[in-house]
Amino acid sequence: MPQYQNAEIIESGKAIGVDLTIMLDVFSGLNEEFREMVSTYLEDQAGLIAQLEDTVAHCQWREASRTAHRLAGGANAVGAYDFAKHCGGIELKISKGDYNSAAEDAESVKERFEIVQNFLKRAKALTTT
Repeated sequence: MPQYQNAEIIESGKAIGVDLTIMLDVFSGLNEEFREMVSTYLEDQAGLIAQLEDTVAHCQWREASRTAHRLAGGANAVGAYDFAKHCGGIELKISKGDYNSAAEDAESVKERFEIVQNFLKRAKALTTT
């Protein structure tokens, strides 16, 4: 993969709060290993988002906090730092007992994730085999 293509995808990601610099270094570019990591992340996060929505809807705050924590950790692993910060904020609000604010923030998780998801799918499509 030409270096300019890596730079181009890095810059377009930063505009939406995703920095692939570390992942591209770890995987030595956009390759099959990168594709597998992104696929696993996207599959796992979709289930966690549904779980967060369900636990918040049922006021199961302890489980909602754990789920927000897992969402933040996964997002950090792929460089989706803005999404990670948002999920971490939900976890923090729950820990402080600010359930209404946490629930409001949880309402935008799916939409925020879709932005990350679309970007990562585009990056994944550029992988070399």
